Amino acid sequence: MQEFPAGGECHVFFTHFHWDHIQGLPYFAPLYDPDWRVHFHSVHEPNVLEGYLAWQMQAPYFPVAMPMTQEPRSIHECRRAGSTSAGLRLQRFPLRHPDSAHGYRIDVEGRSMVLAFDHEHGNEDIDRRVTEYAAGADVLIYDAQYTPQEYDAHRGWGHSTWEQAVRVAHEAGARQLVLFHHDPTHADDVITGIVEQARRQFLETVAAKEGSSIVCDDVAIPGTATRRLSPAGGS
Repeated sequence: MQEFPAGGECHVFFTHFHWDHIQGLPYFAPLYDPDWRVHFHSVHEPNVLEGYLAWQMQAPYFPVAMPMTQEPRSIHECRRAGSTSAGLRLQRFPLRHPDSAHGYRIDVEGRSMVLAFDHEHGNEDIDRRVTEYAAGADVLIYDAQYTPQEYDAHRGWGHSTWEQAVRVAHEAGARQLVLFHHDPTHADDVITGIVEQARRQFLETVAAKEGSSIVCDDVAIPGTATRRLSPAGGS
């Protein structure tokens, strides 16, 4: 709200509805500001998603109703065949996670971003599809909750390691890897160490953190058609 005091447009993508992904929504200030237009995206029909969002704000859980659910045009279904919404080309793909989850590929104006978190490797078909949808992505935001040493104790929890994230980034030919879904027990120094290890295998790696952004600009480099991605906001 401080960065964009005049309001604007915001897109919220729901991969699934576990509490750690929705519990902050009732406190999301742009929902209550008429100068903001908030778009909700999921793999569900708009009325289903509206029900999910409204339920967590019913009494006795929260005293205020979800205001944006009164505007059905702001609730969008990303269909199996893909869809276009507010200038974004959206594609969805399944992830391996308890109670199921989905990732997204977002293409806009020649740039692409892939959201692939809350995913655990081990299903050959799903793993292949994740890599296919991430092909050539400018930005790949990937699950890296556990270190390789921690993973064996958390099999079946629905999360990956930074090594798996790096492997997918290489196989998909992604330009920027953003490690995401940090384990709650990992302090900042642990995440910094994970990024340092990941950069030895995939140089363009950063860790997602609050307040950071990634700026994707076209850069003319003789003899190439590459794009430079510049981490901003301190990441």
